[in-house]
Amino acid sequence: MEAVMNFQRPLFTLDNLELVTVKVGKDATPCVLHKALLCAASKFFENAFNGNFKEAHEREVKLEEVDFKTFAMFMNWLYYSTFSFGDECFPKDVKNKAASTLAFNKRFNYILDLSVFADRYDCPPLHTAALCAWQEAEISMLKSDATIETETIHRVFNELPNTSSLRQEFVKWAATSLVNKGLDNYPASCVVEMFKVLQEAFLDKKGVNDWPVYGRYRNLWVESLCEHHGHVSEQEAAECSVRKRAPYLGETERRLRALDEVFRSTIRSNQG
Repeated sequence: MEAVMNFQRPLFTLDNLELVTVKVGKDATPCVLHKALLCAASKFFENAFNGNFKEAHEREVKLEEVDFKTFAMFMNWLYYSTFSFGDECFPKDVKNKAASTLAFNKRFNYILDLSVFADRYDCPPLHTAALCAWQEAEISMLKSDATIETETIHRVFNELPNTSSLRQEFVKWAATSLVNKGLDNYPASCVVEMFKVLQEAFLDKKGVNDWPVYGRYRNLWVESLCEHHGHVSEQEAAECSVRKRAPYLGETERRLRALDEVFRSTIRSNQG
């Protein structure tokens, strides 16, 4: 899905105040929204409400497979450019491993719900906003003792396509920080993609002994944070809120060193 960083919300005028109804979930909970705003964000809704379908005549769409919490977060983003994750997604004590792990994984799973929604209903700006929210959570989590739960990792690879920018971002983040402090809980496809990222970045003709030290791993992730944001200018990229938060974390160096040794050993064994 093409990245869209700057979602231009339409200005409301007397000509675009039309309301439409989206019935969400198996209970068909009615959500009334401005048609112009909804169609500007999603090609699916644009086709539904402006095409020759019954939805356009009835001004109503049913989304039985969508959870209301997900759609509520979508509506908050649509109108206010922010997500309503809830206080339970932000740990009060980042050094409390159990509590912070629970909080961060709740937030990651809500973001995954939004990313899946964006893919399903062709909403590129939401997809990019979800990616930015994921990156913000990544940076915050790496300042804590939290880890990503195995179920969350598998959701990334079971529910997002290979082309998903969020999935690609997760692979780079996992490869450069060893967020689960080991490889056992990662799907085989993730491990392959992680090593491919590092191999392409650091293998050269001089061989394994001349690799850059672990600090380069961190730079690989930080330098690629804006890769899928779709910034329209260098100034906009420089002012990106995600990128500004990226210079982080002496605490991650231990994990980077550990990954460096794992990768070196793996390549050496393959070469032997």
